Amino acid sequence: MEAVVLRTLQPVRSPYFCRLFFCGRAERFNFIIMTLVGKNLNELRVNCPKQRFSRSSGIQIGIQMMSAIQQLHAVGFIHRDVKPANFCMSLENPRQLVMVDFGMCRKYVTDGGCELRHPRWFVHGFKGTVRYAPLAAHHGRDSSRKEDLESVFYVLVELLVGTLPWMTMEDTVHVEHAKQIARTTGLHEFLSGCPKQLVHILLYIDSLRFYDAPDYALIRGLLNSALENCPHECAYEWEEEMKNERRKSEYLRSKEEVELEDG
Repeated sequence: MEAVVLRTLQPVRSPYFCRLFFCGRAERFNFIIMTLVGKNLNELRVNCPKQRFSRSSGIQIGIQMMSAIQQLHAVGFIHRDVKPANFCMSLENPRQLVMVDFGMCRKYVTDGGCELRHPRWFVHGFKGTVRYAPLAAHHGRDSSRKEDLESVFYVLVELLVGTLPWMTMEDTVHVEHAKQIARTTGLHEFLSGCPKQLVHILLYIDSLRFYDAPDYALIRGLLNSALENCPHECAYEWEEEMKNERRKSEYLRSKEEVELEDG
């Protein structure tokens, strides 16, 4: 599935996805060769002061996550395992987000791409990561584009606040219950520390139904309005560190090439 999705994305030539160089089978294992990427959002967040991004960095990353998920949906797939570890920063550009790990993707359109697939009538096993899974996944229902957006929302809240109310819970039932409470009676407490636009975004996502095509531009517009009082051009918290690592890597590579020539 990883190779199928990446191959489908290649004509798009999007900066939000890795380039697929080759894939195949060798003896008893499958392999895939694709673009090397940098640290993921979870690694970057825990290294930040208070383990959260600044509002400027977090919102700009949220806008990029929304664009990446829109492009994945545009080629007919839903991700079903959206989480910080599945978004990495490009090694070429420390401000560019790259979405990875498509092993749990599913086509939400028919093979011709003209019609939406109907939800399966039976309850199936849990898919995704408990902390960021949409409510539908907790109930064993089929996911749609809406559910990907719900997971992106949870990721964004964690990046901005540094935690989620159910972060220390592992039991699926308890996490589901905590999410229900946070999204109803405790909505404003849940989003404390986040810009007010996130309340409108969550209410919009909740209004979507299985077959609805999300208005990605609407969500990006709300996120952009949350950036109005933030410095857009400030470097991300990790940007300078990644530049230094890249310079060090280039230096070591050039040194190695010189040694090889001399040898």
